[in-house]
Amino acid sequence: MPSEATAAAPRPLVEPGRPAGLSSPGSPRPGSRPADAPRRADHLRVVAPARRRRRVGVVVVVVFLGLFGSSVGAVAFQAQLAENQLVLDRLDRDYRAELRDYDVLRARLAELQSPSYVLPIAERYGWRRANPVFLMPNEAAVVAVTAAVGARAGVPGDGMVRPDWTTVKPLVGAAP
Repeated sequence: MPSEATAAAPRPLVEPGRPAGLSSPGSPRPGSRPADAPRRADHLRVVAPARRRRRVGVVVVVVFLGLFGSSVGAVAFQAQLAENQLVLDRLDRDYRAELRDYDVLRARLAELQSPSYVLPIAERYGWRRANPVFLMPNEAAVVAVTAAVGARAGVPGDGMVRPDWTTVKPLVGAAP
């Protein structure tokens, strides 16, 4: 059994006493094998060259392009939303301004239609105030008589017409 000192010592690459590069007469030449060495070729086979994993690279590129396209689409969508919001804000502002103008015009129209405005102008043109108007209550009997007289006169329709005053006066009385 060798000692630890001899086991740990490195083996010389060249036999002692021989120059380097020369081998002993019994040693095989480099690249040849001795005749008595067993053949080990029966367990070897030819293998196809290793394929590169292009599929992984293609998948990475497609995923990256998909994410990039999605990001660009999201930015474009946000820009469109912001632009539409600006349009809506402008329309709302214009609507409120037009509503204020409409309210001002309605107030002005009410002022122009008021009697306090119309009466002085009418008096300037020589118009006079009308006497108080008396409106008769619309009694059911008067309506019925008027309809009956209109129907007897041969008026087409439902007979709801105003016959002349001479026909209605005896039925109603002297009141206008």
